[in-house]
Amino acid sequence: MTYRTAHRAPRPVIRFRTLLALALAGIFAVTACSSSSSSSSSGGAKSSTLQLWLGGVLTTSTPGSAYRAWVDNVIARVQSKYPGTKVDVTLLPANNDQLAAKVESAFASHSVPDVMMLYSGAYTTVYQQGLMHLNSLINATSGFYKSFSGWNLSCENLDCKGGSGTILGVPTDLDGFFLFYNKKLFAKAGLTKPPATWSQLLADCSTLKSKGILPMSYGDAEGYTTVNFLDENLASYISQPQMNAILSGHQKLTDPPVVSALDKVSQLRTAGCAQSNASTVNQLNATPQFAAGKSAMVEMYPGLIPAFEKGIGASNLGVTVIPGTGPLGTSVASNSGDNWVIPAQSSNPKDAWNFIKVATDAASAKLWLTDVGLPTTKIAASGNITDPAMKFVATDLNKAGNLELLDSVLPNGVALYMYKDLNLFFAGRMSAQAVMSATQAQLSSSQAQGQG
Repeated sequence: MTYRTAHRAPRPVIRFRTLLALALAGIFAVTACSSSSSSSSSGGAKSSTLQLWLGGVLTTSTPGSAYRAWVDNVIARVQSKYPGTKVDVTLLPANNDQLAAKVESAFASHSVPDVMMLYSGAYTTVYQQGLMHLNSLINATSGFYKSFSGWNLSCENLDCKGGSGTILGVPTDLDGFFLFYNKKLFAKAGLTKPPATWSQLLADCSTLKSKGILPMSYGDAEGYTTVNFLDENLASYISQPQMNAILSGHQKLTDPPVVSALDKVSQLRTAGCAQSNASTVNQLNATPQFAAGKSAMVEMYPGLIPAFEKGIGASNLGVTVIPGTGPLGTSVASNSGDNWVIPAQSSNPKDAWNFIKVATDAASAKLWLTDVGLPTTKIAASGNITDPAMKFVATDLNKAGNLELLDSVLPNGVALYMYKDLNLFFAGRMSAQAVMSATQAQLSSSQAQGQG
């Protein structure tokens, strides 16, 4: 198998999402990291090469990483089960702007891979005209559809209709955002439990600062951390039917509930929870600070649980839901985070589907929990969760009725536009109302063009 890694950029989250116009448009390049080749079977099986592009959470499947171990395991099992299969792997950019431009260019030039992982939701449906409909393959694989949860964000119109809708991808994991905290630093500040309310969160920040402890690592150069707080806080203000009304143009992002949900996030800056340079620090450059025990809290997705436990010790890692500030009370926003898709112009659609079946089977799902660190959509794998932190987040992510993440369901271009304004908002350079007005203008334009 051959690995190529694109220019490395800050990893968005959701996004996860996150999914986060190419800065290096004309000079995007991929560089070979390592390579090996599979051989044909002794029985003379015909050799084929599968072009695999890894977006979503797997953009960071670099050599030596746990993510890479998962990918390597899947490829080895594919090659064992389907002798003669070779796999060329390309890591897409972690930055959503760059990822989107790379994938869009591939479709435009008819130089698509055979199979891809993409963030689900609008980061998949934006390419729906170029993706294979998977219904016939899924229906021909006994029990496949019913063995997974989290399907809707892998279908046209974000609605699989129980399997009768147009299916564009196979969901892999469940994603949402949580507040991780260092129990040791909390105890040092005299705090015995995590904040259960927003006001308590702000008070805890003050207490931690008074003890010389950085309350929260906050990396928002891309706007990703702010959108994650908005995603979760929005669940305390609106329901999924209201979210659907926004997406259909019957309600607005400028309505008071949405603006209020964002406006509250600025208090993390004004109350001193975040470090002073939060708006210029990349999200991935902030999380190591928490993992090194230098901050008491960080907002993040479940995929970093293994890194946090390794950094500060599993016994010191605590996790709680992000307190809501709205009238509906604290709840979790979540949806499927990543999915496997097959471009309609794939040269090897049969091999691509064989790869997906292996990548989503019980063995791969079990390893996904440990190597990638995200709750899997494979229903049978839920019983394999033993880690307390992972079990906590998986329970909340699997709750029926969770609000979908805003930037996962907004049209791709609208979400990419919004991130930049959210960075300005958290820096104190743009109001919540102005951000939502600008984003609504983008959404209205998209809806008018039939892209919403």
